[in-house]
Amino acid sequence: MIAKKTPPEEVLSHVKGRIGEIYIEALSLSHNLTCQNCKGGEYDSLGIDYLLFNYPQGVKRNILIEDGKQINLQVKGTSISSKTMLKDKSDHYLYTLSKSVYKAGGIKTYLIVICIPEEEIYEEWIQIEPEKILLFAKAYYYEVMSGGLKEGNKIKIPKSNILDKNVLFRLFD
Repeated sequence: MIAKKTPPEEVLSHVKGRIGEIYIEALSLSHNLTCQNCKGGEYDSLGIDYLLFNYPQGVKRNILIEDGKQINLQVKGTSISSKTMLKDKSDHYLYTLSKSVYKAGGIKTYLIVICIPEEEIYEEWIQIEPEKILLFAKAYYYEVMSGGLKEGNKIKIPKSNILDKNVLFRLFD
């Protein structure tokens, strides 16, 4: 058996980011929500990665219902360690923001931090089996207030702010 070597940090960082994106896209898809990726678009300058709508897109994926609600998300995938921007405290996580995020036009905006296991067990982040794909991560949310959050800010995210299928719809209220 060939021993696995931990990839370089820039590779791990990219993989963590993609896992965060996959988590949000899968969660919204499983709830029949419209999830629009904003990377590289006009919202990207506001630090917004996704627009999430509480209604499904039409059959051709381009027909939207106009009377639904929207939330904006900045999604960060990271792991807990002394080398990353996420520190595990007793009742909260302390996250150091790597990119500013702003609240746009009164629309609820959330920072979503996807916690992935430590780098030392990176090969266990995703397991693919014949009948299922397992993603080992947990998501936490933090509501961005009117002033926004600036790069370098340390954000205190309560451990009780777990983003799962039971909480997702409440974020629209």
